Amino acid sequence: MKTLIQSLFFCLFVFLVGCSSPRTTKTVQKETVMYPPNEPYTVTSKEVHQGNKYAIAKSPTEIQISYLSSNTTWKLSQNIDFLPSFEAPESPLLVALYNMALEEALLNIRPDKTFMAGEKWNGVWTRDISYSIHLALAAILPEISLNSLFTKVDTNRKWIIQDTGTGGSWPISSDRVVWSLAAREYLLWQGDKAFLSRAYEVMKNTALADRHAAYNPTTGLYYGESSFMDWREQSYASWMSPVDIYLSSSFSTCVLHYAHLTTLAWMAKQLGLSSDVKQWETWATELKKAILTNFYNKDLGTYASYLYPLPGKTVPALKTDNLGLSLAALTGILTPEETTKIVSSIPVVPFGVPSLWPQQPHAGYYHNKGIWPFVNAYYVLAAKEANHLEAVDFGIKAMTRAAAFFGTHKENFSYDRGHTDKMAVNSDRQLWSVAGYLAIVYKVLFGITITDEGISFHPMVPEFVKGPLTLKNLSFRQSRLTITVKGNGDTIQTMRVNGQDVSPSTVLRGDKAQSYTVEITLTRTSTPKTIRLVSTEDISISEPKVKLSENTITWSPVKNATSYTILWKDKTITTTDTNISLPAGSGVVAVMAHHQNPLLSSCIGKPLWLIPDTNLIRYEIEDIPPLLSLATNRYKGFSGNGYVLLDNEGQITPSMEVIIPKNGVYLIRFRYANGNGPINTDNRCGIRTLLVDKKEAGVVVFPQRGTWTEWGYSSYLLVSLTKGKHTLSLVKHPLDDNMNGKINQAALDTLELILWE
Repeated sequence: MKTLIQSLFFCLFVFLVGCSSPRTTKTVQKETVMYPPNEPYTVTSKEVHQGNKYAIAKSPTEIQISYLSSNTTWKLSQNIDFLPSFEAPESPLLVALYNMALEEALLNIRPDKTFMAGEKWNGVWTRDISYSIHLALAAILPEISLNSLFTKVDTNRKWIIQDTGTGGSWPISSDRVVWSLAAREYLLWQGDKAFLSRAYEVMKNTALADRHAAYNPTTGLYYGESSFMDWREQSYASWMSPVDIYLSSSFSTCVLHYAHLTTLAWMAKQLGLSSDVKQWETWATELKKAILTNFYNKDLGTYASYLYPLPGKTVPALKTDNLGLSLAALTGILTPEETTKIVSSIPVVPFGVPSLWPQQPHAGYYHNKGIWPFVNAYYVLAAKEANHLEAVDFGIKAMTRAAAFFGTHKENFSYDRGHTDKMAVNSDRQLWSVAGYLAIVYKVLFGITITDEGISFHPMVPEFVKGPLTLKNLSFRQSRLTITVKGNGDTIQTMRVNGQDVSPSTVLRGDKAQSYTVEITLTRTSTPKTIRLVSTEDISISEPKVKLSENTITWSPVKNATSYTILWKDKTITTTDTNISLPAGSGVVAVMAHHQNPLLSSCIGKPLWLIPDTNLIRYEIEDIPPLLSLATNRYKGFSGNGYVLLDNEGQITPSMEVIIPKNGVYLIRFRYANGNGPINTDNRCGIRTLLVDKKEAGVVVFPQRGTWTEWGYSSYLLVSLTKGKHTLSLVKHPLDDNMNGKINQAALDTLELILWE
């Protein structure tokens, strides 16, 4: 959790960057009303009720709200006539929230004609604009979408920008590739051939850089942080540092890398680049296999949110990342049968889809214990993909309740009370929440699907939505459409285009200046399915805090733990004791505490490294003869006589001759400091490539640690070495540029080689 000072600083930051754009005509008061946990609510096409609180649509442009501490009203204040209009006389609440979303999309356009992330977030963020453009904004605001996408491209290096993040941003975080989801959506809607080649170059450069610095050839996965959940203490084990997060692998981010590679293959085909197509398809196929193999957790019965950073060992966390699971259903990783299974397994609570599950015991409300409407939107889209009408119904009602009660498409709210007062930070008119509601209308209620062939329809309309529903003035490439949907259900019973009966599978090309009037009648043919409703009391128990004395590990009993599992090399030991002796040898030991409900067991506790002196080779960097003149001792906390500060340009290339006493696999790492920024913001991660006997062994990252007196270990590489002399060099590869582009350095104290096996 954040310290008091960090929290105060963050509040000041939010105030300073807050948006000054015009507000809608609603008034939000400071909260004093109590909201019971899991209070039942009802949603109809006209109103929402929860206890004695309500939101009632008086018309498609006005909602009366009693949810907040004093009554308030939302009224449409912007001209939205030039945007697609939604008409549903018997569902005025849905129309009003759609109109609210259009209004808030316009209010989120900055003076430079790009999208801000929300009222409190005036900047343009790669993931925010990309998810939003993919959800809906590519369809209705293409010019602003295009501007926003290229605002997040480094014009010098021609790659996608990874925003500030854990340990200095990329490559610890690499979900910048979500840009490709938005690029594909824009291309499908607009058919912009000039954009195709321009976007392809940017995405190709990004993929090559990620393959160099964020790819683990041993697992076949990409390293790094979860997409969107970028407050590391909220979603990871409490002990995980930026180095640990880099060395882990995230399900959601790996899914996005898969989407990035398949989109590159799709683009390369259109550009006639056959050799590129083969490369991207091969990489995508290999990644898909690695994702499905490594992330599945048999206890969860689904895919885990991340893998722990244990050397040579793949251990999935006992957590789900519900955005990641939804994305997997939408990006082609899963078969139709797997999609149905996974969507049905996504845990939901009464107020919606929590970002992760189960909740963390050591973190407050934000990503942890939080519901984000855009995550709910992706859940609904995944449910539609699985033809799961009950999940569609649940997800739309949850989003409708929140937007109607708040009088805005909020950034997030608490998972147990459905309110905002516990959240660490929160914004009105959050861009991806806005886009999420629009996506529900376009892609679910009207069932719009865009492919290379054109536009087709597969509406899903729950019983609470009262039709007929009509969408007018929708542009698709050169064409313009009016779509009417009658009835409820998941299957097209009849379909007419311009008055003629057509097949439900009809695709409209859209490449001619033509108007289409589409009329669809629905019925239900699917068998009802269940959703996975879980308890808001589902909180993992705490991690064991393990101590080491020689080869014996001990820990205090964990509250509510029934037993413990010790992970040591290839062994898994289950015991009720709180101490255990381990055999000699190099390795990492970690302990997990088990709850009587296995799914509420703890994260693994902080791993302990057991390294016998006989297996450790250590060199002081400053004692290497070519570097003696570069040694300095300004920052305290080093060992030996000092350290060597790597320069930003990569002119200082430490090269050292090491003597290996026996054949084996050695873990190579550096003790270092990087005081160029705190662990949770900025973009100055140090990056270098390790050469072993002039051959690339991999990338070593030196994340920001806060100050130059905070020393710790870099990421590691496992390298097979033969007995005798070897030369190790750290060089700045052309693809080792970080997101800052100017400051890329670290203070190197020691080199360690550990005989691992």
